[in-house]
Order: sequence, then structure tokens, then C-alpha cells
Amino acid sequence: MEREDIIQIVKSARLAGEVPDLSDRDLSGQDLSHIDLRGANLSGANLSGANLSGANLLRANLSGADLTHIDAFKTRWQGANLDRANLAGVS
Repeated sequence: MEREDIIQIVKSARLAGEVPDLSDRDLSGQDLSHIDLRGANLSGANLSGANLSGANLLRANLSGADLTHIDAFKTRWQGANLDRANLAGVS
């Protein structure tokens, strides 16, 4: 899955009045920098090594997600669900 595919999923869901659903997806190593993922369902997603710098994850569901070794510089996390998320090596 490419960056543009992810952006399209998010935009389509928002236009339909739905929560963007990226749960259980392999997004490892993806450039997700500065993407508005607020409120998105990323539960169980593999985000290891992803670039999330400047991303908006306000109220996003990241429960059980693999966030190992992500770049989270200036990422907005307020209200995000990080239950059981693996945060090892986050910078």
C-alpha cells in the first residue's frame, strides 16, 4: 500500500461520514508524515519503522498497533488509544 492509497482511504471515509479504517493493515516503513489520521482506526496495524512526523493522530485508535521504531517528531497524540500498542524505540 502506497502513501497515496492511504490518503485516498482516509479521504473517502471522511466524505462518506465514516471513520477511516486502516485496522490490521501492514503499513510498516510507510511515509505517513503530515497525514491527518485523526479519529482513524489503526488498531492492530503494523506501523513499525513508519514516518509519522507531523501526523495528526488525535483520538485515533492505535490499540494493539506495532509502533516500534517509528519517527514521531511533532506527531499529535492527544486522546489516542494506545492500549497494548508496542512503542519500543519510538523517536
